[in-house]
Amino acid sequence: MNKNVLLLLLICAFYGCQEVDNTKIEEKKYELRSQICSDSQCAKVTIVVPHVSGDKTSLSNINQQVLQQVSSFISFAEKGESFESYDKLMQNFIDSYEEIKTKFPNEPLPWEAEITAQAHRLSKQLLSVHYDFYTFTGGAHGNHGRVAQFFDTETGQTQETK
Repeated sequence: MNKNVLLLLLICAFYGCQEVDNTKIEEKKYELRSQICSDSQCAKVTIVVPHVSGDKTSLSNINQQVLQQVSSFISFAEKGESFESYDKLMQNFIDSYEEIKTKFPNEPLPWEAEITAQAHRLSKQLLSVHYDFYTFTGGAHGNHGRVAQFFDTETGQTQETK
């Protein structure tokens, strides 16, 4: 019986000493509307993104890369300029619309941007983020698309697909 107890203690010690992965994925929603409206139609931005948190320092890099990917869909910033928050990114979109609307008051339809991103753990070390986006900034029709990124949760770096 002592051997069984010793074996049980060794198994408990082995599993108890393994590193716990406390990575969490939460959904965050951001919205902003223009103050310049016509016929109660306002330019608007809606962004729904995953926010990854936990003990690993690499996770903040993933969140930053998600922000930069979303930025590539709706930003009117100068090339190379990046945003430090979704609020500033959305304000850039709305400011660009309001500048155009002020210069061209007969602009018929308000701009719109909708981005939804979802994250999925594919393994302990691999995270996928899928983006669906739609933007309308004037013209005959809007633009839409779907993009995917893969991240190594240990390093926070994107992984190329083959």
